[in-house]
Amino acid sequence: MKSILISLAFLLIVILSYSQDIYPSKLILSGDTVVVITPIQMKKINMTFQKYDLAHLENQRLNSLVSSYRANTSRINTINELLRKKNTQLLVDYSDMIKLNETNNKLAKYYNKEIEVQKRKKVKSFFGGLTIGVAITSTLLFLYK
Repeated sequence: MKSILISLAFLLIVILSYSQDIYPSKLILSGDTVVVITPIQMKKINMTFQKYDLAHLENQRLNSLVSSYRANTSRINTINELLRKKNTQLLVDYSDMIKLNETNNKLAKYYNKEIEVQKRKKVKSFFGGLTIGVAITSTLLFLYK
């Protein structure tokens, strides 16, 4: 009896460990092998293909966006380089303008001093001539009276 129970236990262990329904199962019909699947498995397979198709479309869209991003980045880099060159040129021009302005200020100061000196000479000449004219006129008036 004990050996029958042990044999029955081993038999049950083997039976329980072996799956009765293996999907997909294969059938041979007229020499062709046919895979039989359940409707739930078919639905899962179809959903997987749909997800793959959607992922493929999303991948194409993202590749297009990456291409567009790269092209825009290239344009932006080109514009930035042109702006850097223009800024450098503007700085050089600005520095040249500052130097010219300093030179013009020095020249203006020099010519203003020269004009001031010329004015003083004219005033001195006028008063000197006036003094000489008055002296000569006074001397002549004094002599002829």
